[in-house]
Amino acid sequence: MKSAILAATLCALGVRASTLERRDPADYDTLNFALTLEHVEVAFYTMGLQNYTQDDFTSAGFPEGTRNQFVEILEHESAHVAFLENLLGDRAVQPCAAYKLYVINSFTPFSP
Repeated sequence: MKSAILAATLCALGVRASTLERRDPADYDTLNFALTLEHVEVAFYTMGLQNYTQDDFTSAGFPEGTRNQFVEILEHESAHVAFLENLLGDRAVQPCAAYKLYVINSFTPFSP
């Protein structure tokens, strides 16, 4: 769903890498806002996956393969970041500071 929203936003802005430099400065703000959200998502999934093994997911009662689904989501979010960073070039915002997850159940309820 988020991919569709991102694609719709980019289409609505009429964004093409070759024409971005001629865009309204507000377009950069909008794209950097999207990039910021993608950075937060990458940090969230990276931290969760670094902190919790497959055994942790199983012990917490999640079905087999749940962790692999989160790995796939992280890959998608990372691709969104790479796309937006490439599009924005040196105007791309940098990732913000991360936060800590203390228990596996604080990670999974906020994921799709």
